[in-house]
Amino acid sequence: VGRRAAVTVATYALKIQLVRLNMGRDYSMKLFRQDLKSVIAKATVENERVALLVEDHSIFSEDVLEMVNSLISSGEVPGLYTPEELDQIMPSLREPAADEGFTGPVYQFFLQRLRTNLRLCLIMDPRNALFGVRCASNPALLTRCAVLWMDQWSDEGMKLLCKTLHRDVLKESLKDDDKLNVPHELITMHKSLGDRATPELFKSVMHAFRHVFQAKSKATRESSQRLSAGLTKLNEAQEQVDKTKLEVQEKMKEVERKQTEADEALTEIQQNMADSADQRQKAEELTQQLDEEKKVIAVKSEKIESELSTITPMLEAAREAVSGIKSENLNEIRSLKTPPEPIRDVLEGVLGLLGVQDTTWSGMR
Repeated sequence: VGRRAAVTVATYALKIQLVRLNMGRDYSMKLFRQDLKSVIAKATVENERVALLVEDHSIFSEDVLEMVNSLISSGEVPGLYTPEELDQIMPSLREPAADEGFTGPVYQFFLQRLRTNLRLCLIMDPRNALFGVRCASNPALLTRCAVLWMDQWSDEGMKLLCKTLHRDVLKESLKDDDKLNVPHELITMHKSLGDRATPELFKSVMHAFRHVFQAKSKATRESSQRLSAGLTKLNEAQEQVDKTKLEVQEKMKEVERKQTEADEALTEIQQNMADSADQRQKAEELTQQLDEEKKVIAVKSEKIESELSTITPMLEAAREAVSGIKSENLNEIRSLKTPPEPIRDVLEGVLGLLGVQDTTWSGMR
């Protein structure tokens, strides 16, 4: 673990372009040859300092390692280029060779640039069952290379790495359980593998722990958020229920008040209806009484009519008699201080019929 990062840092510090193989499902020797030619072109034609990184998983065929071994040992790969391809490359190097004062063949200038500008970086795992066979078959890997053997990490180193890489995770885990010692637990689990415990495996364990912890933390947060949202909804629903309950109570009071008013109005209506019934009965009684009085009046009217029928001839006779009185006679009567009794009686009767209440002699005049 850290070997790839170390190579990246070293090439960056030395201003060397680092090239990795574009491995894929359909990667083949043909594609590897193309990638190798591309790297060699950068180092020779473009005159750039280039480092090719080859890792264990990149060695999909032993031919790859043989070509790398040949490049390390002799600075070239026999049979990599066809004569036609070399004829295309060499002309582009004649002018740079002349500028640098190179007097030999252009192909030698090509190899010189290749050995000067190209670096090969191999990352291999000694635990791989093929490691010994590959080193024996390709001796330049050990004799012509600077070999850096990676040993096991110390407990303090693994603890420091764990704390550094998982600082945010450790802070979050301590919130939940102050007694949880994540670095110690990871180191103990790693060392339990015995000889199989490697730095790369410890790194994988740390990444797996981080992935699982973050996934579980995310799930816990989402669950907590859902529960909080549900609790909020329940609280809102409870508040709405309480509010509705108060409104219902107010409505019930209003209904009771309206019911009371309706009962009072109904009682009043019933009382009015009872009063109306009494008044109707009284009206009927009055109507009946009026009918009886009408009958009595009718009888009296008939009687009066009968009496008038007998009086009418007398009134006609009196009218004729009065009409025969001369004005001299009336003046003579007016001149009397006190009229005779018969005349006074007649005049009082006439005034009574005319509706005159004043029967004094001065009024009669």
